[in-house]
Amino acid sequence: RVDFLAVENTNICNALCQMCGYRLMKRQKATMSYENFCRMIDIAKREGIKKVCFGQVGEPLTDKELVRKVDYMHKSGMELSSITTNGSLLDEQTALQLLRYPWKTFIFSIDGATKEVYESIRQGLNYEKVVENIRRFLQFRKKDNHILYLNPLRHDPDAVLKKTIVFGDQRGLPAQEAALK
Repeated sequence: RVDFLAVENTNICNALCQMCGYRLMKRQKATMSYENFCRMIDIAKREGIKKVCFGQVGEPLTDKELVRKVDYMHKSGMELSSITTNGSLLDEQTALQLLRYPWKTFIFSIDGATKEVYESIRQGLNYEKVVENIRRFLQFRKKDNHILYLNPLRHDPDAVLKKTIVFGDQRGLPAQEAALK
């Protein structure tokens, strides 16, 4: 029995990461409409699914209606299990809006703990901006209700071997266990 729904609310991304198949994707780039999203959530709920995870091929935060969709899920009684993001679009307003909800896990896809490694992999993104977005997010979140991961860092062996990452302002953040394999 399926117990969670993995949602690709958009397949649009603002980065061209060297390991991602996004560059080769042939299907039309689009964001799921609010109406289709609500229908999907209603069907999932009828089928007994209780948890939703955001993030597949696209960057969830490119969806201008993401917060509205999260609000619908939350009001429908669905558990907000996780969201995976590259963090580049997590401005102050979006962070505060998303943190109003009881997420279990935030996953930041980083792939490098230094500017050089990060920007060579996450092409089109700015290391300093992402560091600042994550730093601000950490200041806003309630320490007891959001688990934060850097994921997967498999492209930065030095950071992976440490099992915690010194990132930006020397704050240690846990690496997702999958990255350590």
